Amino acid sequence: ADKLVIAVPPNAASTFLGDHMEENEQPLAAFDCPLETVVYHQDAKWVDGKNQLDPPAYSLYPNECTPIVQRSRTIPTTGALLSDSDTKTPIYATHSYANFKDLDIVGPKEHMSFTHVRITPQTMQLREALLEESQGANNTYFAGGWSRGFMLHEDALVSGIEVANSILKSCGTAPYDILRRKIELSYSPTEKEIGESASFNDDATAPLERVLGHGFNPTMTWDAFGLSSVAQAELSGMVEEHMLVKLPVNFIEMFPTPAELIDYI
Repeated sequence: ADKLVIAVPPNAASTFLGDHMEENEQPLAAFDCPLETVVYHQDAKWVDGKNQLDPPAYSLYPNECTPIVQRSRTIPTTGALLSDSDTKTPIYATHSYANFKDLDIVGPKEHMSFTHVRITPQTMQLREALLEESQGANNTYFAGGWSRGFMLHEDALVSGIEVANSILKSCGTAPYDILRRKIELSYSPTEKEIGESASFNDDATAPLERVLGHGFNPTMTWDAFGLSSVAQAELSGMVEEHMLVKLPVNFIEMFPTPAELIDYI
């Protein structure tokens, strides 16, 4: 059967599906997707330091208890880019969650507005409920930064690969292991860098040891450990808590051994 992959923000997905939206997809319309505006200009005073305060983030991570900052109180932030035309002329991009029309910008300017999912505990709950019920249902899949992690660009990339692997699996094809592909370095790492890498690997092993036991053999298959579904869920939760990595629901199938899972983490 044909597969439909919807790789747009939830509010756009809701509009796209319209009357065809299934009951389990209704949460798409409940995501908070405020409007963000970026103003492009050449007014250098916006990067001279006085406007580069630490702005209140217009988001609320699950482990924070502070209220979300009101849009009217957010401070514009500015980044500098070089013009594509001559790679020399600086172009400043000022992000404003509040009223961009009131920004004191001198000279020519252009603006672009777009919606962005706001990160809140409610967002996380909505996402988990939606994907648990709807991911893959009726041959429909959702992907995008909003669908995993903290909605970073990297989350968007990984979500697309996870969806592709789910579709490949449903077709009886082996998943694509791009997430575990080794990257060839253009230089030889120092002993310090090698040590830091080994330390990180030890960190990734720690949550597995709490479930599989100290000194477990990482090359053994999961079947050899006899993990119950409860133990699998416990392991996934520990990895997410310890390493801030949310594992795919089918991580046991995607990574046949603990060693492969550690490489992924």
